[in-house]
Amino acid sequence: MTSRVLRLVPLTAALLALATRQGASQAVTYSFNAHTFALELPPGYRLQGEASPMPGFKTFAFATDPRPDGTHGLIQLSLFDLTQIGSTERPTLDHFTRSMVDGVRRRRSQWKEAESSVEVAGVPARRVEWSGSNAPSPERPPSQTPSMMRGVMIVGIGGALAFALHTQDAEPFAAATVPKGEQALMTFAIAREK
Repeated sequence: MTSRVLRLVPLTAALLALATRQGASQAVTYSFNAHTFALELPPGYRLQGEASPMPGFKTFAFATDPRPDGTHGLIQLSLFDLTQIGSTERPTLDHFTRSMVDGVRRRRSQWKEAESSVEVAGVPARRVEWSGSNAPSPERPPSQTPSMMRGVMIVGIGGALAFALHTQDAEPFAAATVPKGEQALMTFAIAREK
């Protein structure tokens, strides 16, 4: 009996190590203009796409696999190189935060938000926690029932780089995924390449 227990101990330890490894966060690193950024993603999130709709602006989207109802968790990073954006006037943190949050608010009804101050990557930033229903839009098929959504956006300006870090999901999943997404956003690190 003792030898059987001793044989199970290494197997149990190996299974626990595998489960821990599968549930561990994953570090990602990407470059944007003269900057390199890093983020610790929660398990289950992977790069879904990146876009550069104009010079000096890039967005990275990380998502979970779609659920049977079509919803998924989302973590999105939007980066702006202020030296390449057409305006000669540097935006204030208040103005930049409002413009980024309004981009989400326009696609929602029953909107609620709460704003507070945080620091991420050594940069003073604004944290906006929001909730709202999917408003009718071309992206949502008419057959899909509107759902309540919840998210957190963190907006900051550090030197010549402005960023909007965002996580969101549909209820009831948001109660579990949004805190993990926000935890990932707080690992955001940025370095200027030499």
